[in-house]
Amino acid sequence: MRNVILGVAALLVGVAAIYVLSTREEIRGSTPSAPATVDDDPPIAGGPTDLAALQTSEALDAVRTAAPLPRATLWLVEVEGGEPGESTLAECRATLLVDSTGVPVESDASYLTGAAGTPWDAPLAGTWELTVKVAEVEKARRQVVLPGGRATRTLINLDALVRLDGWVRNVLGEPCPAFFVGFVPRGGPAPTSARDWLDHPHARCDARGRFNIQLPRSGTFRPFAGYGGRVLVEDSTATKLLDTSSRFLTLTTPVPTRLTLIAREEVGDLLPTGYAVSVYRRKAIMDLLKPLPPEPEEQPIPDPDDPSLDADQRSELLAELEAMKQTVDEEAALRRRRVVPEGWRVDRSGVLSVDGELQLTDLPAGEELRFAAARGGEPFFVTGSAFVDPLLPTRVILTFPPALAPGTPAPTEPRSASLETQTGTVEPIIAPVGVTWR
Repeated sequence: MRNVILGVAALLVGVAAIYVLSTREEIRGSTPSAPATVDDDPPIAGGPTDLAALQTSEALDAVRTAAPLPRATLWLVEVEGGEPGESTLAECRATLLVDSTGVPVESDASYLTGAAGTPWDAPLAGTWELTVKVAEVEKARRQVVLPGGRATRTLINLDALVRLDGWVRNVLGEPCPAFFVGFVPRGGPAPTSARDWLDHPHARCDARGRFNIQLPRSGTFRPFAGYGGRVLVEDSTATKLLDTSSRFLTLTTPVPTRLTLIAREEVGDLLPTGYAVSVYRRKAIMDLLKPLPPEPEEQPIPDPDDPSLDADQRSELLAELEAMKQTVDEEAALRRRRVVPEGWRVDRSGVLSVDGELQLTDLPAGEELRFAAARGGEPFFVTGSAFVDPLLPTRVILTFPPALAPGTPAPTEPRSASLETQTGTVEPIIAPVGVTWR
């Protein structure tokens, strides 16, 4: 009898356990959108904790609780205007560039295609690039930001835009990659500050010097091009973009000046190394281009015999004054030794490579330049000056006297290095500086 009672009790316990488990599964199954959390199976208070198992559980919970990326409810792209019938033949393609979390999307990883006027259901939220083509010809390109949880309507007016293609090249026909091409509305002059360039419609050239941009068809624009805050070419007149669906623009810039400094020895076949050269421009010209900030007021030097100083303060002041006497302004020292020319200010400095050359670009053309040099700590006065050709590569050859023999006392006056200027071969000019529309 006792065995029968125990058997019935075990059977009831088993049924109860099955009922509890089935109830939990029903609860979980009834809310599939609610993610499971760590609190579904709380650890037993006071029980042992397995760190690896806990980390695995947290990783699984993170996967289960990762919310899907938000989506827009609908995206409708409509096209109007253009030539007769173009709006009905327009085909649209949208490529996701950046998702709603700010993460860039791999090229063509998510895209949409379809005829204009056909809605796209539940596209991912984020930044999309929308392209509209008619008969395989691109008519419009725009970036559109889709917010999550609502519908978006995008209207493309083919009458409102003119596609401009073009390139930027120098007068020798060489492409100008990464150049900035800007368009000033209403024909105003190009901005003088690089910070203001981005306030106007603009584009960047690719590695081949090509660019494209879309501008309002009824607008009047004056293009310019440059880099590094310098406008190298701008159109002399403003141009109206009327009655055309596309235009081609060529901007021709001057060639950056190229100066090569070369070091040579008067005697010996040893390859010269360890030379530093500075290029100087007239101080008055540089002050006009880039005024220096006002010099700070000189502070009076304390008097060590001041009776208000105690012994420690007087000793500390005397040490500082001695250090000030030993501190020598290198530029002033060179100027006193007539190495740095008076009335000139350094514009560029550099160390010659192991082959004894230093390449410099974008120095002012047609302006007199002076030089100073040093070798192994010994300064040299460079006689003569040079002018950089605006088109041709310019070479300045500096010839130095041989190094002093070991044990020879340092000269009381700086030795001189001679200067010789050479220009490269004449290269044909493909086009003059300017802007050409067609």
